[in-house]
Amino acid sequence: MKLSEDAKATARHLVDQLNSGNILRELRFTDVTSARDKTTQIIPVLGVNDSSVLSIPPLADIRELGEAKLIRIADLQSPKGRRSWEVTLLQDLQDAVDRNFEENENISSNTMLLSRLPKFFISYSHDDIEFKGRIERKLRRAYDDIWSDDKLSGGEVWWKKILDEIALSDVFIYLLSDDSVKSTFCRAEFAEAIRLQKRIIPVQIRPRTNLPNYIRNQFQIVDLSSGINEETITELFAATIKLSIEISPSQNPLWSRPIALPNREIHLSIPAEIDPIAREDELNTGIFLLPGDNLFITANGEITVDSGKSWMNPSGAFLQPATGQRVFYPNPDALKAHSQIPEIGETGIVGSLIGWIGNGKHRIGRGFLVGEHCSVTVSPDQEGFLYLAVNDSKGTYGDNSGEFEVIISLKP
Repeated sequence: MKLSEDAKATARHLVDQLNSGNILRELRFTDVTSARDKTTQIIPVLGVNDSSVLSIPPLADIRELGEAKLIRIADLQSPKGRRSWEVTLLQDLQDAVDRNFEENENISSNTMLLSRLPKFFISYSHDDIEFKGRIERKLRRAYDDIWSDDKLSGGEVWWKKILDEIALSDVFIYLLSDDSVKSTFCRAEFAEAIRLQKRIIPVQIRPRTNLPNYIRNQFQIVDLSSGINEETITELFAATIKLSIEISPSQNPLWSRPIALPNREIHLSIPAEIDPIAREDELNTGIFLLPGDNLFITANGEITVDSGKSWMNPSGAFLQPATGQRVFYPNPDALKAHSQIPEIGETGIVGSLIGWIGNGKHRIGRGFLVGEHCSVTVSPDQEGFLYLAVNDSKGTYGDNSGEFEVIISLKP
């Protein structure tokens, strides 16, 4: 850390005063220099319990610590026209003093290789906020653009802000614990990073965490479950540098629909004209499921698969003009979907709403009939995203129109 010896001495003094309880993290100093004085005279006006034991930090040192991002400083104008400075002592100041201002040489030299410093998004359970803070402070040794949702302020449309920050990020860090794995919000953030093809670093922070197979199989996991020390944090930095050496332009999203707010109920529209074989990714709901999850789906509306000659409800039933009865139209060329309705069994019901759990690799053969309502408990051999589609004979989606309105409830 390139600081003058005077600035380092000021940093140590401020940390000593903070740890002794004499000053608060937020301070305010005011310039009371008189017209006759040749040197600037500054006094503390807020955040100091005993000014007699506080050496007033020179303004030049304060500026230098601010430029090093160890403190936050804001220029103010007092009512009497005097200049004031509001100073916030950051945790990074404490960390810098604790390690005697020494940088990790490997980290410093490696980060010089980056074409530009990456922007990070950290996804975490709020039960792990203390651990998240420790990791973030370590990352700030080398990077300064790190975002997590504790930076949200009141009144923001917070889910849109989260989606925007994921879109702006280069590297997505997912802090893995049993709480974050179960969290529908963490899962939704992770799904949005998948959708936008972000570089993803899963970091296990708790021992014996039940890690999803999807994450095990797709990503290299950084293990910090034994604690944060120089060895484990170097492994995290190595992962960030490996992913960030060449920051490529934004990739095209895997599917167009942003991840919905993971509320108690998720509302989606499922168009009838999307072919599951040709455009499977477009049918990804973005809901990431793990074994044991309980899923409840209801659907309504009508669609046509024959240019308006007949109209089907989500169960695939349509009105037979001759008899006025609702009938099912099974077709062996349609996709198979297992049904809880015994008389339907496992067959291809044209016009029905079907679903499957997968990773975009055509696992439609294991699908299920959603119909107007269904409940699903994810089995141990199922894990991945929920896909929903209108069923039809293969290659005949061109004359379909309409959409089903779907409500999804998830209980992890």
